[in-house]
Amino acid sequence: MRGIWEKFRAALCISGGNRRPPPTRSPAYLVAGDDEGGNWQGQGDLISALPDDMLLLVLLRLPSAAAAARTSVLSRRWRRLWAQLPCLLFPEPADLARTRASLAAHAAPALHLLHIVASDADAAALQKLTIMAPMLRQLVVYDCFYVDGGRQPVAQISAPVLEMLWWDDAYDMSSVQLGELAHLQELRTFSTVGYGFHGYPYNWDPIMLLQRFQKISILHLHIIYPPNMMDSQYLAEIITLRPDIVELSLGLRLSPIGHAFGPCVFDLLSIFSGIRKLKMKIHEETKVEPICSLGCVCHQSQNWETEELYLNSLQEVEICGLWGSEHELTFLKRLLKWTASLKTITLVLDPSVIVSDQFCQELLGHSRPETCMKIYLCRNGSV
Repeated sequence: MRGIWEKFRAALCISGGNRRPPPTRSPAYLVAGDDEGGNWQGQGDLISALPDDMLLLVLLRLPSAAAAARTSVLSRRWRRLWAQLPCLLFPEPADLARTRASLAAHAAPALHLLHIVASDADAAALQKLTIMAPMLRQLVVYDCFYVDGGRQPVAQISAPVLEMLWWDDAYDMSSVQLGELAHLQELRTFSTVGYGFHGYPYNWDPIMLLQRFQKISILHLHIIYPPNMMDSQYLAEIITLRPDIVELSLGLRLSPIGHAFGPCVFDLLSIFSGIRKLKMKIHEETKVEPICSLGCVCHQSQNWETEELYLNSLQEVEICGLWGSEHELTFLKRLLKWTASLKTITLVLDPSVIVSDQFCQELLGHSRPETCMKIYLCRNGSV
């Protein structure tokens, strides 16, 4: 009981503004005399005296739905209050059995955001995910079904006003029922392997999910380059039957030997040529100085270095995790040439990289006068 009250006191400590400090009475004093009916016998429980709206704001500051649900033991005043929360977070590793119980107990009409991450949980525990939430606007499902052995995901979700769907998990259109999703604006799919053998099975999940939609404002794609790319080929099927999008957010995991990303990104941009915003992230935990040979399959397609590409709608570009390699410099020069209407481009280099002034000057020299270019790099420990 003492631990729960301490969490409440911490949740009430919101920085900024003219907020009063939380009550300083000891938890033992507050709970003394509780008859399980919520009667405090005049003990002055200042927190429980707050209106429901303020108590819900306190619960929203707790780290998980489980922590919020545990407040039911405080008194009758707190029982079922957590079930009115508009946001439920089940962070990694989620206990899937308790997740099911929490979803069943929640007052779904109030739910706006649901976030479930179960990558370290017992994957066999989740057999089916059922959500009936007429006001749900954001849904995040991460590794609740996916296991190495492969198991068909089963889900039935009714969320007619859903605006954001992050489905980082196995997907099968025959067993995962998502409804019409007419209001969906943002989609993130399971990671896609960029190079491998033809028909790589784990790529079909994101492919099938993409095929459900004709138009999405924001699309998040995560492309993985495997460490061993011998006898591999570019898996072009990842970009077939794609939706019409406004913003492309692209994550690139180039494996520990720094493969070239130009051919893959060129193909994606040629497909999504109508985008107005491009965000690229080269993940820092795997980004090292490129050492793969020119004979690697990632260098085999060189048409991106000569072919023209017209990205006439692209106005904003943001690329993080650059290494300053010759390949990246070539790609950036081509990108600047493909974008006639570009207004801003922001380049963030990896903190461990030291680049010359010549690198920056060469990029600035290829930028149009109407384009604002920002280059962020670390020198002497500061940006």
